Amino acid sequence: MPRAWEKLDLGGYDIILSSVSALAKGIKKEKAQYIFVIAIRQQDICGAKKNEYVAGLRIPRLIKKILLRELETIKKWDFKASQNVDYFIANSHFIADRIKKYYNRESHVIYPPVCVNNFYSNPSRDNYYIIVSRLRPYKKVELAIKAFNQLKLPLKVIGGGEYLDIYRKMSNSNIEFLGELGDGEKAEYLSRAKAFINPQEEDFGISAVEAMASGCPVIAYDAGGVKETVISGETGIFFEEQNWASLVDAILRF
Repeated sequence: MPRAWEKLDLGGYDIILSSVSALAKGIKKEKAQYIFVIAIRQQDICGAKKNEYVAGLRIPRLIKKILLRELETIKKWDFKASQNVDYFIANSHFIADRIKKYYNRESHVIYPPVCVNNFYSNPSRDNYYIIVSRLRPYKKVELAIKAFNQLKLPLKVIGGGEYLDIYRKMSNSNIEFLGELGDGEKAEYLSRAKAFINPQEEDFGISAVEAMASGCPVIAYDAGGVKETVISGETGIFFEEQNWASLVDAILRF
């Protein structure tokens, strides 16, 4: 893919705007062109969290070993390609700090748009907790499942992904998987939930903002972009260690 991007001819354009697609940094630009890149997270995959990322992939063990070696090569390519970018746009100060750390580049922070007026608080709240997430390992839904298996409190999970069947099998009957829902249904569930569970480290965390727009407090892991939106003790609380026991403690405190 890096070689494919480098061969892509975009000479007929004045501005190249890449959103999240990290490998697009490798596009060869003309002198009069400008390249903008939004919300980079590629170095996280190639760097400190490389082993965690690869371990969560549902691919043969031999391919994982090959991929770990290839990521080292991509890491070097990624840094070199980053210097070809004219402007970085980060979706949080958390990501801006990461761009500075890995690429030694400054960036402009523009928070993602969230249509808060599409959400509302239901005067009649129910007793369930809620997660809205893609069901992939790095989203740490498994951590929440282990916590609620212990607590035996009702948890509703909105979202789909390749780990849906795995997570269903490891969940007790108090955990309900609702699958992919439309915006209206999602808003209704959020409007009646007791609290929103955010066990992962997000670049920004749109779902957490949607929860707060629904009058739903957030119980979040103390890292990532969510620290820029949740006010501890007012709109939510944080837990410091990314494990199920720490989350259980936070839920009990909440």
